[in-house]
Amino acid sequence: MDPAQSAARLVEKSATTEAVPLHQDNQGYAATIALPRPELESDALSLMCRRRSYRGFSDEALRLDHLSECLFAGLGITGFVKPFAESEEQLPFKLTPSGGGRNPYEAFVYARRVDGLAPGVYHYSAREHSLGLVGEQDLPSVAEVLAGQRWFEHTAALVLLVANFERTMWKYPHPTGYRVVLLEAGHIAQNILLAATARGLACTPTCAIDDRQAVRLTKCAQLTQSHVYTIALGNRSTIPTVMDPLHIAHNSSSPVAPG
Repeated sequence: MDPAQSAARLVEKSATTEAVPLHQDNQGYAATIALPRPELESDALSLMCRRRSYRGFSDEALRLDHLSECLFAGLGITGFVKPFAESEEQLPFKLTPSGGGRNPYEAFVYARRVDGLAPGVYHYSAREHSLGLVGEQDLPSVAEVLAGQRWFEHTAALVLLVANFERTMWKYPHPTGYRVVLLEAGHIAQNILLAATARGLACTPTCAIDDRQAVRLTKCAQLTQSHVYTIALGNRSTIPTVMDPLHIAHNSSSPVAPG
């Protein structure tokens, strides 16, 4: 689906289907308590306020050290802890929370324009903090990987998060284990996005991917592993794509203006 078709579908949907409210206020509750203004000058909140999904990537190559920081922020292992069960191996400690310490995710980088890297697919080893070359032949276009999303065509690198469900289900062999795995993708992605924002990069997450392409790129085992989330990274262009908002209306109740 190209941008024009996507926009036309949403216009038709808006005209024929009642919209679903996207937020909820506190009217109707017994009381409403106004909260103190957040300290927006703090480094953490200031960084979070700057994060925005932006697909206007430039053709400039992504610096390898910037990619390194993003990968470490999302998946880096900083240490190990002895588990409660003697039969369990040592559990990795990371910069993001992991249900039961089971660390179900591996990251694969589809590098297109990264300084010091030949175009190809690389596996990120969080323990070694290194990249292993998976393949560099017959590489698909970004649109082919991201299910036809042409507005990502200038991205410098894609980070594909692949879940190994066996790691978590070994400890939690019930529906909660599956839920825990999916939640962790959000923890990892947000850290990657914040690290990218800190470096002034353009970054956007997406779940729209061609699963056949993901399997071909990562060579993951289809019965026990699955691609869950992708983060696009690159240097910012001043030219937004058709999917990037040009104007953001201010929430009058918010202590910070949109950016």
